[in-house]
Amino acid sequence: MKENLPPTKQYALETTTIMKKPQIRSKQYYDYNECAKYVAYKLGIKDLDDCLGKFQGKYDDEKNKLEYRDFWHYICQTHEIHNGCEFNIWEDDYAESWQQEIINCFLAEFGEGPYFVSW
Repeated sequence: MKENLPPTKQYALETTTIMKKPQIRSKQYYDYNECAKYVAYKLGIKDLDDCLGKFQGKYDDEKNKLEYRDFWHYICQTHEIHNGCEFNIWEDDYAESWQQEIINCFLAEFGEGPYFVSW
């Protein structure tokens, strides 16, 4: 009977190895929102979503209004972000200086990640 089977099936019948049942695995990651709050604290910024404080009532003497700087917008522009995703943060030669300062803090404190985000 074995002679009539294709070679792959013959091999399967002759194999004596026992396959082990797969086990649950846990994945380690950083919660992006927790890390962002910590990085803001370390850098003395109230909120990474409004780095200069434009919507916190702060004003620039020269222009009377500040530029809006949101680090989360940078993340969304440079990564494929969706609810329940993981991403890494790495050095970016094209990031503006204020973005690079935040990136460097993330890398110094937590490394490249992975970071998990959910809303």
